[in-house]
Amino acid sequence: MSIYLDMTRTAEDSSKLIELRWRALREEATAAGAPGEALAALDDLVREHDERRTSGGLAAFATREGVVLSDVRDEPYVCEQARCGPLPHVMPLLASGPEPLPYLVVVADRQGAAITRVGRDRTRRTTEVRPETESPIRRPHGGDLDQSRMQRAAEDTWRANAKAVAREVDDQATGEKAAVIVLAGDPQARGALLDELSKPVLARTVESRHAEGAPLAEEVDRAVELAEAENLTDRLERYQRERGQGGLAVTGLHAVTEALRRAQVDTLVIEDHPESTDRLWFGPAPTDLATSAADLRAVNIAEPEQDRADAVLARALAQTGAEIVVLSEEGPPLEHGIGAVLRFAA
Repeated sequence: MSIYLDMTRTAEDSSKLIELRWRALREEATAAGAPGEALAALDDLVREHDERRTSGGLAAFATREGVVLSDVRDEPYVCEQARCGPLPHVMPLLASGPEPLPYLVVVADRQGAAITRVGRDRTRRTTEVRPETESPIRRPHGGDLDQSRMQRAAEDTWRANAKAVAREVDDQATGEKAAVIVLAGDPQARGALLDELSKPVLARTVESRHAEGAPLAEEVDRAVELAEAENLTDRLERYQRERGQGGLAVTGLHAVTEALRRAQVDTLVIEDHPESTDRLWFGPAPTDLATSAADLRAVNIAEPEQDRADAVLARALAQTGAEIVVLSEEGPPLEHGIGAVLRFAA
């Protein structure tokens, strides 16, 4: 059971409007044969989000055992819908915006930094990097010998602190590759840190003049949006390059399905067609998929099932670690609206 519900609040009676929207979707799902247990679990979820006064679009997927996954977006989905099927209907969720990318926000000072890592699921984890021992961090004014020594000691401390921060930033930026690193805070601390970052991480680093609050948040949002746009462009250019001379790309529903059966797909490129009637057959394993039931029976799958093609494809992608690009606007030419970049040649 899959639902996409508009939870937008625009008036004082918006709770009543949400109730009416959900009631209409619920009746649609009941008529389609949705299990009562799944609907009851979704009743609780909608009520919970309504009480939180959540605005935007709610996507949720439920079985007889309860809600499996839910997601709230800032904006409502293009259309409200409820769908029952053997597989979750995830394409509206995938098509709702660019794939979220992990990123880092580093707020540095002369003693260290606070490093906030935001994951693909938008969970946040902050790490504080501070010196292990107390050392001078301010350069003294004047010119006597003691002051010169203190100045050198302060500069040595800055460099040592910057090295410690840089090691942590490099580790966090390369683990699950951060698309962008936003560096904020004290100007001199930023400069020292830039000198210590590895070249691959430095190439993805942008500076902010702000250290906190809304101005920093706005700069982070802009940097992440730009990184997501560049990521999409890079993927499409790679597909076109491989379709041209590289040879590691295919197009068309049958060719892509066969590549997924071999766990060969690195990135799926698909046009968003909510009205599509394309269907695929699938079996117990994620790579059990085919354009005909006979193909699956030929490999000893006695009772193949059928569902929307995009639902079957999404299941295979998730289980084989492949990525997806959903095109809502015109992109490269795709036979039957689908193509894929391959990990290896057949």
